[in-house]
Amino acid sequence: MTEKTVGYLLLVAGLVFIAISTFSIYQVLTGRAGPVALFDSPSLSIDIGQMMSPELLRPGAQTKTELLPASELNKISNLTIHYLLMGFLVSVGFRVSTLGVQLLRPVEVKFRTKEATESKLAVHPSSSPAK
Repeated sequence: MTEKTVGYLLLVAGLVFIAISTFSIYQVLTGRAGPVALFDSPSLSIDIGQMMSPELLRPGAQTKTELLPASELNKISNLTIHYLLMGFLVSVGFRVSTLGVQLLRPVEVKFRTKEATESKLAVHPSSSPAK
């Protein structure tokens, strides 16, 4: 395959990565799809009875308090991971597209001749300091 063909393939592949990731984030944030389910942790709770003296506690009182329900904790964690994963895929798409664009650009190399370099370095009479 030629450089142009590979460049166009990389450009399209990178744009597809970006489009799929953007569409996935949009679907998750609007509630039409669920995030990647990686977490299934228990709720966040503390036992208040361990922090208080036994004299202050009523007998039979419930001392375990739930700070954050498991459903909310898992939802927040899964949304965060999904967002980070899709952000990573967008950056991969950007890098692949950039490689494709670099292959599509023409390579222009300009050489300086020795005469051109010497003429730039030579002092012109009009630019010499006045005496």
